[in-house]
Amino acid sequence: MQIYAIDVSKDYLDIFSKSDDGNSFQKRIKNSFNSICKFLEQMKSEDLICAEYTGVYTNLILHLTYLYKIKIALASGFDIKHSLGNRKGKSDQLDAERIWEYAFRFQDKLIFNLPDDEVMTEIKNLFNLRNQLAKALKTFSTSGTMLKQNPYHSIAEHEMREETLKYFQNQIKNTENQIFQIIEQSNEIIENFNLITSITGIGKVTALELIISTGNFKKIDSARKAAAYAGVCPYPNQSGNIAKKARIHFRANKKLKSLLHICAKTICVYNKEFRLYRERKMMEGKHFYLVMNNVANKLLRMVYAVINSKKAFDVALITKDPRLT
Repeated sequence: MQIYAIDVSKDYLDIFSKSDDGNSFQKRIKNSFNSICKFLEQMKSEDLICAEYTGVYTNLILHLTYLYKIKIALASGFDIKHSLGNRKGKSDQLDAERIWEYAFRFQDKLIFNLPDDEVMTEIKNLFNLRNQLAKALKTFSTSGTMLKQNPYHSIAEHEMREETLKYFQNQIKNTENQIFQIIEQSNEIIENFNLITSITGIGKVTALELIISTGNFKKIDSARKAAAYAGVCPYPNQSGNIAKKARIHFRANKKLKSLLHICAKTICVYNKEFRLYRERKMMEGKHFYLVMNNVANKLLRMVYAVINSKKAFDVALITKDPRLT
C-alpha cells in the first residue's frame, strides 16, 4: 500500500508520495478530468489518497476516486497545520509533503469520504442558492428601510425597489418548491424530513439544514456529534487553578446554531415541558443564551430519537412537572 498526498488548488494538484525505501515522488497535474484519470489509472486498488479539503475544488477528484474505487480522505487544513507543530515556509509542494506526513502519522484515524449522490447534490446546490437569495433580500430590504429616513423620495426608485423585492421573494419561493419536489423523489430523505418537521418548533428550513449538514444523518450519526458540530455544547476552559467560562469551538456551524436557537425559542412557547424547563433554569439564575443552548441540545436529541425510532413526535407526550409531585 502506498499513500499519496495531494494539495488541491483551482488549477493544479500537487502530488507527493514516499516509498518504503525512502524515495520520494512529486508531481504536478492539472485539476481536470483527463489529468486526474491518467493519474488514478496508475494507482493500485490498495493505495490511498489524502487530500486537503478546499471546497468545490476537491469535488472532481472525490468523484473520480469513487469511480476508480480508490480510497480518499479529505483532511482540513486546520488539522494538518496543528498536528505537525511549527513549520516555516509555505508552497504547494511543501504543503503536499506535509499532507503526506500527516496521513502517514495518522493513517489509522483517517476518515475516508464518499461523494454525495445526485439527489443530495442537487438539494445542496439549490439550498445554497436559496440562502444566497435570502441574504440578498435581507440586504436589499435593509437598505430600503434606511432610505425612508430621507426627506425626499423618488417614486421611480421606490417602484423599482418594490419590484426587485418581489422578484427575490418569488425566486426564493420557486427555489424552495424545486427543493421539495426533489426531496419527494427520495423515500429516505422525505421520510426523515417528515419526522423532523413533526417536532414542534422545527420548520422546513431547519430540517433541510440538518439533513444537508449531517449527510441525511449518516455522516453525523449521533446527537452528541451534531451538538458539537452545531456549537450548542460548550467545552471546558480550565488550566490549573484558572477556570474560565466554558465556550463553544470557533469552528462550529454558526448557521445551524442560529436556526436551532430560533427553534428553541419557538418550542419554549408552544411546548409545556420546554417552557417549564426554561422557567426553572431562569429562576436558578442561568443566562438566557445558556438556557437556549441547552434547549437546542435537547432538540437535537429529540431529532435523532425520532430518526432512529422512525416514529413521529408525539405532541401529547408531556413529562410531568417535578414541582407538582
